[in-house]
Amino acid sequence: MNYYSYESELLSALMTAGATPDVIEVIGKLEPKMFCTGAFRDMFIAVRDLYSKGLEFDFISIAEKTGIDLSGVTEMVKNSTGHASLVKFYGKKVRQGFYLRNARNEFSRAIKSIDECSDESMIGDIATQVESVVKNLVVETDDKKPRLAREILEQYVQIVDDRCNGAEEQRRLRVGIDAIDEKTHGFNLTDLIIVAGAPGMGKTELMMKLVTGASNEDQGALVFSMEMDEYQLIERSVAIEANLPLSCARSPLGMKDHEWGLFSNAMDVIKDKQFHVLDQAGLSADEIYAKAVDHKSRYPKTNLICIDYVGLIKTGKADRHDIAIGDISRRLKQLAKDIKTPVVLLAQITSKDVERRVNKRPLASDLKDSSRLQDDADWIIYPYREEVYDENTPSRGIAEVIFAKARHGSTGTVYMEWSNGHFSETDQAHASHLCTLKDEKQAPKKKRF
Repeated sequence: MNYYSYESELLSALMTAGATPDVIEVIGKLEPKMFCTGAFRDMFIAVRDLYSKGLEFDFISIAEKTGIDLSGVTEMVKNSTGHASLVKFYGKKVRQGFYLRNARNEFSRAIKSIDECSDESMIGDIATQVESVVKNLVVETDDKKPRLAREILEQYVQIVDDRCNGAEEQRRLRVGIDAIDEKTHGFNLTDLIIVAGAPGMGKTELMMKLVTGASNEDQGALVFSMEMDEYQLIERSVAIEANLPLSCARSPLGMKDHEWGLFSNAMDVIKDKQFHVLDQAGLSADEIYAKAVDHKSRYPKTNLICIDYVGLIKTGKADRHDIAIGDISRRLKQLAKDIKTPVVLLAQITSKDVERRVNKRPLASDLKDSSRLQDDADWIIYPYREEVYDENTPSRGIAEVIFAKARHGSTGTVYMEWSNGHFSETDQAHASHLCTLKDEKQAPKKKRF
């Protein structure tokens, strides 16, 4: 079997497919030593290195990084019959070739030992050698193999070096909201982010703020909207960008000239942002997973998946609702890990528990339906506005964004202005002062003796 040609087809497919889920999986399973050809081995090392830094690994980039003549790489890709959809098949063939070559070499050594056997005391050693050969003849599957700690450490050293040079920081997702980006230092690509709150707190509004902030002319998000239709979400996005009340968009005849100008400019901005909306109701977690993986393969620069909201996802046949919700959160966490894209999931809180308290700011334990949401989430974020409960609060017009759980950071609160029904940047120190005034008044006074 010509494994040389499979190596060529695989590399051609890798360089033309981009960072699809299949490509990412293959890069994780292969090692440079599995390539029998030195030039191909160098090309794969270049692919893996560029991917680890979040860079493109097209044939031009590979030629530049390896020093291999560009015309030779171009000719190899041009003459390839490989297709991006077969990248996992080619990867499997390359691994099979490696394991079979190793087995052949080990059997050759065993046969030589048999031919040179001059004493019966050597027979036991030969039997052990043959047994080892058979044991090490791997029947190749699609399962990831355990790796020696030393091999992992060698690559980890490169990761540490990349972090020192800022590469890790570049691979985190920043959402274009200074206060949130400073708090999180960017979301990790495998994060499950729960955005939850009581009705009227602005959960969907914050989600769309994250979507528009993380999107530009090259990158964008995929939004599963199970409650609002696609036009309502786009209308909300335009209103956010224009900082106009939704009522303006819904009653455009009443807009003034300057409002029309803001609205028109906002439409131009949103038009250039590469985010997609799917307003299909009744999807299961498995269907969301499949659609998201397919979308990521067709649009590799998708950098955020958003789902509105967990209560509308079709559950399985679990006896208890909280267990069914846990199955959903586990599946969505797996989605984030598999396609290296943060997932934002909207959820509700148990309002009756919150409303019994004097301090109505939600806690991580207030998530509705399942403690599994708390366990699976990397971040639990609550938008909170005191004015929903007290219209005379000193913090009217200020929204708190409460980080109730932060697996990769610190809990705490950042502040945003709430104007025209939208979140926008605000002075953190001044907002913090306004939001703590009421707390200071309600705090029990110390007794004097």
